[in-house]
Amino acid sequence: MPSSGTDRRSGRPRARLLAIAVVVPALLMAPVAPASAADQPGVQAAALTATSPVDGAGTVALTPTVSATFTEALAEPSLQFTLAGPAGPVAGQVSLPTGTTARFVPSAPLAPGTAYTASVQADDATGTPVGPHTWTFTTGTPRGADCPCTIWDDFAMPALTTTGDTGAVELGTKVYFTSRGEVLGVRFYKGAGNNGTHTGSFWSATGQRLATGTFTGETASGWQTLLFDDPVVVEVDTTYVVSYFAPQGHYAIEVGYFGVPRRPIGYGHIQAVSDSAATPNGVFRYGGGMPVSYYQGSNYWVDVVYRHGTNGDHTRPVLDTRTPAPDATSVGLDAGLTLGFSEAVDLATSQFLLTDDGQARLAGTPTRSADGRTVTWTPAAPLAPGTRYTATVLAADVNGNVMAPTATWTFTTGAQAACPCSLFSQATVPDEPSGGQRVAVELGVRFGSSAAGSVTAVKFYKGDGDTGTHTGSLWTDQGVLLATGTFTGETASGWQTLTFDAPVPVEAGQVYVASYYSPTGQYAVNRDYFGKRGPFTSEPLWTAPGPYANGRYRTGAGFPDSHYIGNNYWVDVVFTTG
Repeated sequence: MPSSGTDRRSGRPRARLLAIAVVVPALLMAPVAPASAADQPGVQAAALTATSPVDGAGTVALTPTVSATFTEALAEPSLQFTLAGPAGPVAGQVSLPTGTTARFVPSAPLAPGTAYTASVQADDATGTPVGPHTWTFTTGTPRGADCPCTIWDDFAMPALTTTGDTGAVELGTKVYFTSRGEVLGVRFYKGAGNNGTHTGSFWSATGQRLATGTFTGETASGWQTLLFDDPVVVEVDTTYVVSYFAPQGHYAIEVGYFGVPRRPIGYGHIQAVSDSAATPNGVFRYGGGMPVSYYQGSNYWVDVVYRHGTNGDHTRPVLDTRTPAPDATSVGLDAGLTLGFSEAVDLATSQFLLTDDGQARLAGTPTRSADGRTVTWTPAAPLAPGTRYTATVLAADVNGNVMAPTATWTFTTGAQAACPCSLFSQATVPDEPSGGQRVAVELGVRFGSSAAGSVTAVKFYKGDGDTGTHTGSLWTDQGVLLATGTFTGETASGWQTLTFDAPVPVEAGQVYVASYYSPTGQYAVNRDYFGKRGPFTSEPLWTAPGPYANGRYRTGAGFPDSHYIGNNYWVDVVFTTG
């Protein structure tokens, strides 16, 4: 028999050949692991290029979209993105919307003033592990209703957080205050590249540095705060400048921010100065020092930290009693406001306002009791009958502490005891005493009466610019002239009266037009007065219904048959019954 250990044809051991026969097919069939990007010449593994928020960011919004961007696409099934705070992991939605950017959206708002850690890891398209990459950020804190407070809250962001300007520069904001208090410090918004040592300062309008200091403990981005060693007492309606020094430039900016018409910028009793040719805001100075240059009302996002009150007193006064009471009816026409406070108040820094239901303001005088705790506000003339008035009170004590919140309530006057009577209270002060287009114009009001009687006079409110000879007229609603005359003995401003030579009879329920001629076209006006409210009723008188049924005018002299958005040009009559 042939030997089992030898192949007769080759003479080699048979067992060795079998081993080779088994091993070679196994090698041919084994799966081959793909080479990683690191093993392939010229191929780079995905690298992290950016995060949002950036690492170390502060004052981050409470509902952020947290993201990480890479140089190469990631494999979505392998993506792991977590966010954790002091209370543990945060629930949220993970996505890979662009392949190279991973996102985490929290399911609920984050906690304010809290540090969070984000972490992301995945495989890239070649199977190479990427990460984990971790970074941290801190959320902002919502601004409290009470001070200390700032113009902007933690979540306000510039349109451009970082400029390319690398020059060392001092950047500032002009501010003023509507109550006495203390400035505690300075804030500024920091974007990428705004590095180096930052200093903050508070200046008088004349350039006296009132306080300064160096920012410490800065975050990588967001609002940075410096508190001075000692507070600075500030006065009411006095302009100051708050600034910071950016040694490497790259400051935040929003061009034209302070120049938007009719947009007051402030919070509570802090106001930023509106930009104008006379009072430019958004100031800067290259090299440092009091910033005095300006460019198109730009906002460099410099803020002030303010607290109401001085002399260690930060307790606000409280309005304890008020007369008339809220929602009172049948209030006397000679009634004023009687207000009782928890402590003595300062009339010079307190605000007392009474407006009718068309939001027109009435003039009046406040007086204070001997102990300073009771204030009586007396209107300059009797109120109009059957009118709903709104009272607004914001009182401050002698140390500048201001009520919180503002007290606002309404009451309604009773009926007129007897005529002569008019539509409006002579305590009314127009929004614009001398507005207009400076073109001669006839201005009027459409009115009627619930009772028959006579019109004895026409009245109008005169501003300083409404000079020259004025005539007054009474018309039917169809334009028939019933009476006219020339005003005499006028005062420089305020309500003027023309008494006709003879009373003019008017019928109940009919519409008439009273008007006056302004040769300079600088007339008193409250815009959209009749559009903000229903028909004005001052029994027995009323104005014609409809927002565009009133506020009549005519360029030049004559019957005023045009109208514009329900303006009130403050024309009135004197009416008697019977």
